Amino acid sequence: MTVLYKSSDGQYYSVSRRLTSEAPAELGENEYAALVRANCTDCSAASSAAGADVRLLVDFELLVVKRITVPQIASVVCGEELDPGCLPSITVVRAGAGESLWALGKRYRSTARLIAEQNGLADGECPEGLTLLIPTARHK
Repeated sequence: MTVLYKSSDGQYYSVSRRLTSEAPAELGENEYAALVRANCTDCSAASSAAGADVRLLVDFELLVVKRITVPQIASVVCGEELDPGCLPSITVVRAGAGESLWALGKRYRSTARLIAEQNGLADGECPEGLTLLIPTARHK
């Protein structure tokens, strides 16, 4: 801050000082300040017996970011056996435009015949827009 003043000898002088301000903030575990911004919204100065009385209103903005750990796949083995016990026994799906029973069966590990039987559809019927129950084909 720079203050320009007229002294008792009639001369003009200026004085510059760096002002500091603090705003304590508590950060949680694994958090850090990614951005700190200070904005002086109001400033006033008046002469006093000791020199100048300067008052500032400073708004602080603090952007806090938290570090998290995201689990990810570390490796995949080709030809790894699929555990059928982890598959759902039935899946509810709304058929999209142009989807066939065969394509749905392939995607959800079922067959066109099982899907048609479960939903009362004729062979080759286009299921577009229908909500279907798709049973999982269990191979022994």
